[in-house]
Parts: sequence; structure tokens; C-alpha cells
Amino acid sequence: MKLVRERTPGRRVSRRGFLLSGGATTAAVAAGALFPLRCNGKFYPGAAIAGVPIGGLTRDEAQAALQERVDAFMRSAVTYVYQNQTWRFSAQELGISIDFDHALDLAWSYGREDGVTGRYEALLDRRELALPLITRVDTATFEAALQGIADELHLDPVDATFGMQGTDITITPERTGRTLNVTAAREATLSAMVDLQPITVMLRVTVDPVAITAADLEPSRAEAALLISGGVTLEYRDERWEVDRDALARSIVIPHDAVNARPVLDPGTLAIILQPIADALYRAPVNAEIGWNDGVYAISESRAGREIDLEKLAERVIEAAGQSDDRTVQIPARKLVPEIDSDNLDALGITGLLADGSSSYAGSASERAINVEVSAEKVTHTPIPPGGSFSFLSAVGTISVDAGFVEGKIIADGWYTSDIGGGVCQVSTTVYRAALLAGLPFTEWWPHAFRVAFYELDGWPAGMDAAIYQPNNEGEWALDLVFTNPTDSWMLLQMTTADQVATASLYGPDTGYQVELTDVELSNVTQPPPPLERTSAELPAGQRQQTQQPQTGVTATLVRRVRKDGELLREETFTSVYAPVAAAFVVGTGR
Repeated sequence: MKLVRERTPGRRVSRRGFLLSGGATTAAVAAGALFPLRCNGKFYPGAAIAGVPIGGLTRDEAQAALQERVDAFMRSAVTYVYQNQTWRFSAQELGISIDFDHALDLAWSYGREDGVTGRYEALLDRRELALPLITRVDTATFEAALQGIADELHLDPVDATFGMQGTDITITPERTGRTLNVTAAREATLSAMVDLQPITVMLRVTVDPVAITAADLEPSRAEAALLISGGVTLEYRDERWEVDRDALARSIVIPHDAVNARPVLDPGTLAIILQPIADALYRAPVNAEIGWNDGVYAISESRAGREIDLEKLAERVIEAAGQSDDRTVQIPARKLVPEIDSDNLDALGITGLLADGSSSYAGSASERAINVEVSAEKVTHTPIPPGGSFSFLSAVGTISVDAGFVEGKIIADGWYTSDIGGGVCQVSTTVYRAALLAGLPFTEWWPHAFRVAFYELDGWPAGMDAAIYQPNNEGEWALDLVFTNPTDSWMLLQMTTADQVATASLYGPDTGYQVELTDVELSNVTQPPPPLERTSAELPAGQRQQTQQPQTGVTATLVRRVRKDGELLREETFTSVYAPVAAAFVVGTGR
């Protein structure tokens, strides 16, 4: 009986205990069955990101909550402040972005990675999962934003300087420089944005010192005052100029040795100030015009020039500015000797005739004859310097009525037309023949497009002519005759016109050249094209006038060999390709 009574309570307790335990397990299983269903598609309880609870939220709801959490930061992430200046940047402007997906992926795996056991532990344990938001920074964008602020804040240091205010010497104070401490701004920004709340960063700068302060200049104020205490007077013969105080003040400079800084006048600045005076006193030398008559003679006298020694003048002004009383200087000038000095013509080295060239213009119209003589007068007495060149276009100048040339009738492409300067090529041809026979090297030469009868008078063969053309319209190509003087002495071109024969004579030193010209070879003869015909009311009806004779085309080839002391210096071939010319007729239609 005792055993029964003793055992009965025990079983009850045991049974009661079993039943309680079974009841608790059943409740837990029931709740566990309900929790996964309630968390289907949602984060498990206890999950939080950046302090935002997301348990029981869907992924879209969780991301929206996180967006709201950082919205203020994204709109106005950082405000930089320096004194009374501010710069506000959004997160995007600083290159800052937030990786929501990474944090949401980690939170989503909470309670789902370790199977059923882990899921129930997450449900029943009520532990919390706290995750941060990961921020990413685009370095280039971030550094560019900081550099923009740095550029705005930057100031270069400015030294103290002397100046003038009325009659007083003034000192403009120095200004220290300023440079943003970019490293400190970067570190403060990155360390403060962990909380993802708008932050304010107080900017720091470094001070860039100056080399010269106002205190450094103060002891030299008296010396500077003396330099500009008055103007400096410049004299040249009976002419005078004044370098006033303002000009002297613009020339004051201070050495970078601030401890021993002494004001001085800069000679380079003074030279710029004095240049207009030097220009006013400058006189270019004038060469003598020379000719040949059994020796070189001066047609007109040379004239020496004058040039101011700017360097020495600046030195004298600086010296005078340091005086308290005598502030007048004499302007130093030097003589400029002309290249062709009428008092020393022997220095030119022109000793005799090198070669003559000639051409006849007999039968030319009066207008053509005038142009031949005018152009010959233009180019005569042209000196050619040692190693220099002769250019026919440069020597003849502008071919115009104002220059003395006349307009007359010429035949162009078989027809009568008007032109200014017809006949100038007669002179270029004459000069070409003289240079050819003298053995001088050519750098430019052009034959005519057609054979011209004038150039073959007096026995000269085809291929011994030189065409020139001075452009009248934009885009046209100039044709020039250019040859060089290969010696160390001067040469002289002299022209004469007499009995309708133009002659070019070249004088210079004895070159020792032996010049050989081959006979002109004619080849590639082409027949003239069919005759041309044009009507004209200037001729009576039925009258027929021939304006151009037919002419065959031909190629003329000339070879020149130039020797000195038996050695061949140059062998050149001059080829002239002349086009054929058609006969041309004008038929009258007039009354």
C-alpha cells in the first residue's frame, strides 16, 4: 500500500510533466508552422540595416525604408565651410553611392541559410541581426569636387611693392597666399559620412608666405623717393625729351632678397620707355647710286645713318636718377655706315665688265618702245650684294601708269587688246642674256609661251628670252627672273637704250669663268592650228585684216657650261617649249 501511494503521485507528476512538455512542444510546432508562412517573401524578425528594422517587410518595402533613411544624406551629403564661404554637395556630386542590394542580400539570408533548425532558432531566439549599409566612392568625382574648392580658395602670394600716389612713394602691402589642405578635407569627409547623415566639414588651409613684406621695404623708401624725386632730361644736339616721374616709377624693381632689398631702376623697362625717342632720332643710311664709266662712280652721294645706343642711354638715365641735382644726360648715338659708301667705292670690288646682253625693239609701236625704255631706266644701276640675288620684279617695281608705264595695243591670242607695260619682257630678256653670258647661276627663269619675233632680231636664236609676269589679280602666279652673285664682291647691272636697241651690262670682280653656250637645238615642230576669225564693227563691211601670222610650235634647247681653271662648275640645260600659233583675221561689219 505504501508503495502504491508513494508511486501514484510520482506517476501523476510524471504524467503531468509529460503532458506539459508535450503541450509546449505542440504549441511551438504550431507557432513554427505559422512563422515561416508569415515570413514567406519577407525578412525574418530581428533583421535591421543601418538601424532600420526590416523584419516582416518585403524586399521592396525594406529598400523603400532604407531609401527614406538615407534620403537627407543623398540630397545634401556634405557642406564644406571656410569662413563665410560654403559649398554644398549631394552624394551623387561627390561620387558617393550606396549598395542597398548587398545589405538586403545578407539580411535575406538570415534564418534561411541553416535549414529548419536555424530558421526556428531565428524565430524563437529573438536575436537581432544588425547590418550596415555599404557606401562606395568614385575617387575621380570626389577628388574633382575637392579640387574645385581648392581652385576657388587658392591665392598666390603677392609681394609688397613700391608705387606712387601723387608725389608720394607708397608701399602696397603684401598678401599672403592660401592653399586648401585637401588631405584634411578628404579624411574629414570619409570619416564623418559613416552615419549616412548630412555633415558639415570645416575646411583648413595652409598659408603661403611672401618673399617681400611692407616691413622689408620701409627702410628703402627714401632711396626709392630719390630715384623718382624728379624727371630726367635727355638731350641730343638742340633737341630735348623728358623722362617724367611716372615713367621712372614704372621702372622700379625690388630684388627678391627681402632682407637687403634695395630699389633699382630696371634697364629693360627703361629701354621700352626710351624706344620712341630712339625711333624719332633714327636715321637709316642711304647708299650711293652707282654707275660704270671706265670705273665705278657715284651718281648720287651716300649718307650715313644714325642709331641710338639704347643700352647705354638706359644706364645714363639710371645714373642720373640717383642724383639729387644734376639729372640731365646726353643721348649716345652711333654712326651707321651705308653699304655702298660714295667715299669708299673701291671696297665694292667691282673691277670690270663681266658680260653684255642686247635685244632690238625696232619696229615696236610707240607705246611698246616707251615701256621698254621706262623699264630699262627702272632696273639700271641696280647693285647686287655679295652672295645676294637680283630679282627683276623687285628692281622694276610696280608696273603701272603712275610708275611711268603706258597702255597700248597688243595682240593676245591673235586679237587686238590693251595692256599696261607691254614690252617689259624685252628688258628682262636683255638682262637674262647678260647673266647667261656672265655664267651667273639662275634660281628662277621662265621662257615665253610663244616665239616672239622681237627677241630673234639681230641674229639672236630662239630660246634666248625670259618672260616675267607681275600678277594683277588675286591668285595669279608671279613669273620672275632671278640670278645670284656667287662672289664676295658687289656686282652692278647697268642698262642703256639707244637706236631702239636695249643693252644690259653686268660689272663685277673677275670671276675667272669660261662660259660655253651650245648652238640652240630646235625639235618637236608642230603645225599651227586652223585660222581664227572674228568680226569687228570697227572695220568696214567686207574688209578682212590679218592680226596674227601663223607660226609653228617648236622646242628650243640650249646648254651652258661654266668652267673655272679648267674645272666644270655648272652644266645647265635651258628648254623653251613654244606652242604653235594660228593665223587670225578680223572681218569688218561696220559702215
